[in-house]
Amino acid sequence: MKRFRSVPMMLAATVYLCWLAAFIWLLFDGRYMMYLSRKLWPLLLLGCIACTTLVIGILSSNRITTKENESREDILNTAIMLVPILYFLVYQGDTLGSFALERRVVSMVESIECSDLTSSDGDTLQTDIYRLLNDYSSAFGRHVVLEGALNTSSSQPVLYRFLIVCCLNDAIPKAIFFESNCIDTLENDIWLRLEGTVDSLHVDGTVYPFIRNTDVTVVPEPDSPYMYP
Repeated sequence: MKRFRSVPMMLAATVYLCWLAAFIWLLFDGRYMMYLSRKLWPLLLLGCIACTTLVIGILSSNRITTKENESREDILNTAIMLVPILYFLVYQGDTLGSFALERRVVSMVESIECSDLTSSDGDTLQTDIYRLLNDYSSAFGRHVVLEGALNTSSSQPVLYRFLIVCCLNDAIPKAIFFESNCIDTLENDIWLRLEGTVDSLHVDGTVYPFIRNTDVTVVPEPDSPYMYP
């Protein structure tokens, strides 16, 4: 049985073991979806494989049996490598809200084409803002249930969420106007569930997506507040 005597090598193995545990935790807890698209889970799996390979390589090397004392540089490098893991553990962070919404868009709500907007029948549509806007013509006139955060900086209240295609840095805001007379006391970024009819709003010759005749319910922010394609 090998006797581990190289402190620098043991520190390196400890770092990679900690990263292996972090990758496993982020993957199975789903926490990675606060930073990355859920389709990028293979990257975390590759991280697990890479860390496992490095740990095995370190523990099986001959150098680890050679007596070596740690240096200040070894300790500093170990601390730096563990800082991101500490961040994941202790800092929950704020999700993107109205501040990011108002700075990432030219128009709070994107206009829509109105040439093929004809009312359609169907059961109540439970969806998210991204999928509703992506196929707005087929949902037009139907009863819909949506959840999102509130923004009141426009003339009409806005329900919005962010779409993560790759990572949080390139998150795309998606928003829709809605009709309500009961949000005067509500603050920006509070989460709502809307039940209403998919309609359109005409402003100065431009057509915007709009939910009419809404019932508004305040709901807790979901564990996964972002949308994914």
